[in-house]
Amino acid sequence: ALDASVFDHLHKIRKLSLNGNSLSSAPINKKIFSKLRVLVELDMSFVAIEKLEMGIFSGLTRLVSLNLSINNLNSLHSDLFNGLTNLKDLCLSNNRISSLKKGIFRGLTNLRRLSLDHNQIGLLETDTFNDTINLNDIQLSYNDNLNLENLNMLFLKCKKLMCVQFSDDQINDSKRKLFQKTYTHI
Repeated sequence: ALDASVFDHLHKIRKLSLNGNSLSSAPINKKIFSKLRVLVELDMSFVAIEKLEMGIFSGLTRLVSLNLSINNLNSLHSDLFNGLTNLKDLCLSNNRISSLKKGIFRGLTNLRRLSLDHNQIGLLETDTFNDTINLNDIQLSYNDNLNLENLNMLFLKCKKLMCVQFSDDQINDSKRKLFQKTYTHI
């Protein structure tokens, strides 16, 4: 397990990669990144984490890129990304996420790219992406349980959306036509 103060002396670091380091043995202390106030890029991919403590990213207001892909995350706190107002790229691909809690993307108005592919997401609430008004690109492929009944309502506030990626078998012709009719700018 990593000591909560392991990165305290690196207060000027802008990029941190923990990629490939197994961190699954114990929960990561929520204060571990608290001194990294100028951190812009954090890569926690392929570290075998199952859970992230609420508040673990608190204070990382300059963070632009966060990679949490290829882990064992299945649930995310609704306020996990709270305060990450400069975040532009969030990668949650290749996890076990089955649902996204209401408000999970609250305040992420600068988010441009969101990768949620290769998870187990079922239902997406119609207001899931309301705060992601600058979203350009979202990856939703290979979420085999994804319910797209409200597809035409999901991205109404995402006026800059250019790319939405689904797997071939996720969307039928009638949903595709409705989606294209609703989102003519994509």
